[in-house]
Amino acid sequence: MSSIIDSVLYFIILVGYPGIFFAMFLEGISIPFPGTYFIIFAGFLVAGGLLSFWSALLAGVLGFTIGSMAPFLLSFIWGKKLLIKIEKISSNYHRKILLGQKWLEKYGPMVVVFSRPLFCGKYVSYLAGMAKMYPVRYFCYTLMGTYLWCGGLLALGVAFENNWQLLVTYSSIIFPSVLTLGIMYYITVRIYYKLRV
Repeated sequence: MSSIIDSVLYFIILVGYPGIFFAMFLEGISIPFPGTYFIIFAGFLVAGGLLSFWSALLAGVLGFTIGSMAPFLLSFIWGKKLLIKIEKISSNYHRKILLGQKWLEKYGPMVVVFSRPLFCGKYVSYLAGMAKMYPVRYFCYTLMGTYLWCGGLLALGVAFENNWQLLVTYSSIIFPSVLTLGIMYYITVRIYYKLRV
């Protein structure tokens, strides 16, 4: 595992900020690429003084935001027709899009901001397009959400610089647990305020 991580870190040093941009761009256009880990590893390099925090953050945020405009514009133009085509290709992908659509209808544009780290984060681009959200508005919301998401991941990488093995080993437990607790907290607060009304 150590040699693999060292190889990834060396690769990020070689590709630099354009590589971070491209990695997050791939994730933004919904290609299954581990851009999340790419950002965390970049955080390790920031802690070691090999990359600048703000430059790495800018590259990641712009990469994902610009990449996410492709699925957004596709669904903005073709809407329901695209959804039907997606259903034929993958029922699982289609089901997640429908779930995200319900969230967007219920909670509004804030879903675009806060859903990026969640399992449906990649599909929100399609939903916002189908909902005919103004492109500039969508771009700004995505920029905000990706800034928070990438900034948190970079900071995590910086914080765990000396214990990156621990972070990589337990990331599959840490991230889902934190997200689940956050969602549960949000739902609890929503129910509490609804009951008070």
